[in-house]
Amino acid sequence: MSSSKIYAVSLGPGDPELVTIKALKYLNKCSVIFYPQTVGSSGDIKSHSGSILNCLDIDKSKMQGYTVPMKVDRDDALAAYRDVAIQASDLCKKGSDICIVAEGDISFYSTFSYMTDVFNDNNTDYEVVPGIPAFINAGAVGQIPISLQQDKTLIITGFSSDSEIEESVSNNHTVVVMKPARKKNQICDIIDKLDKSFIYAEGVGTDREFITNSTDVVREREKTYFSIFIINNYPQK
Repeated sequence: MSSSKIYAVSLGPGDPELVTIKALKYLNKCSVIFYPQTVGSSGDIKSHSGSILNCLDIDKSKMQGYTVPMKVDRDDALAAYRDVAIQASDLCKKGSDICIVAEGDISFYSTFSYMTDVFNDNNTDYEVVPGIPAFINAGAVGQIPISLQQDKTLIITGFSSDSEIEESVSNNHTVVVMKPARKKNQICDIIDKLDKSFIYAEGVGTDREFITNSTDVVREREKTYFSIFIINNYPQK
């Protein structure tokens, strides 16, 4: 069996200085780095992971983007993940160490978990390198505590129903809402109704970083994929 390995490397929320030393070691070690990208409506290619990689002192010729269709129906995206997993597994068996990267933490609402079945079926060895998730960075930048002592903290997504989001905010000290773009106005209504403190963050750790604690401002913002709510009862600065 080949001693080569696949490294699932977390890149953190966006600031390249938040990439761990261990992650950088494997990025430099590997022969190929697979990173996700999307194609916009105008045909332009976008990649949050690619932007982070481009800021690091690594050999850019190793970078290989793969396109993930951004559709509600996830069948095409799952097929893209499987194709990359097969390519990575084949390269690994031929003796190459391979990196597969994602922004944030690669085990947290991320793509790598969709690939592990391929690696397990092919007996391909892999290692997961953790990173800083975006909501942790958002709490730090927004200077808001995420949880204290015996607090209950719940992490949900904006794909939850309005009633589920309201119930979650009502029954927990802190609720983190990941990927809330489709529900941002409804979430603002819930925050106002329950009189909760919160921060709303976009693009944390990037040059597009934006943070506010005003629901009126949030309602005026355009929908964006890389956004987060942290909702709790702690006082705002």
